[in-house]
Amino acid sequence: MRLYGYTGYLGIDINPERMPVQVALANCFNAVYLANGVVDNLDHERVLECYFNPNERRGEIENLINQARAKGVDTSKFVPLDMVSP
Repeated sequence: MRLYGYTGYLGIDINPERMPVQVALANCFNAVYLANGVVDNLDHERVLECYFNPNERRGEIENLINQARAKGVDTSKFVPLDMVSP
């Protein structure tokens, strides 16, 4: 959705099992932030090339995602778990 310019809200789905709700929320918020960081790190032109020419680009989009994950994300915006743990 972000590839197409979506800037609205993202929902989270939590089902905390044996953890405080606050910790589950922090984990979900951090996961969404990480996912957005991976999307920001993608080469969007190459993603579209893979999408529109799949027969010529087998395996390339998986490699692009791996590279985007490897670039890392600014973790300074993470919700620290020690702030939400009881």
